[in-house]
Amino acid sequence: MNAILTKIETSLNRLCEWAAYIPMVIFVIITYEVIARYFFNSPTSWAWVISKHLFLVMCLFGGIYAFIQKSHIRIEMLYERFSPAKQMMSRLLTLILFIFFMGIFVWKSAYMAMASITGAEVARGAFAMPIYPFKILMPLVGLLLLLQGVISIIKEK
Repeated sequence: MNAILTKIETSLNRLCEWAAYIPMVIFVIITYEVIARYFFNSPTSWAWVISKHLFLVMCLFGGIYAFIQKSHIRIEMLYERFSPAKQMMSRLLTLILFIFFMGIFVWKSAYMAMASITGAEVARGAFAMPIYPFKILMPLVGLLLLLQGVISIIKEK
């Protein structure tokens, strides 16, 4: 069981490491936009929209990566003073709240994604880029984050 959990966690980690290249893509897009706008007086209609949505993808996967690396903020000065029983209760309460929050996130973002697909939602403005692929990604990444959270709690025992 532990080997399967480690394999899933490793796969999620690799996926997040691929997402870490997104800032470089955003940098290239913004650099192109600045050069096109200020040197050739020919601004793009797509650079802002694509950069904004790529940033969303980076943030979604960044949450999973932070969870894997255990780099989310904790209040250690309180937790360290708890007895082992209170620490276990604290972890259990955190797990329940995490599952509740992520369940609502997945549910609501799936609803938003379905509405976006149904309406063939596109970005407003001069560049009408489809938005539904990014909205589909939200519940999927939410499920992956939920999976990583459960794996972390199981491995922490």
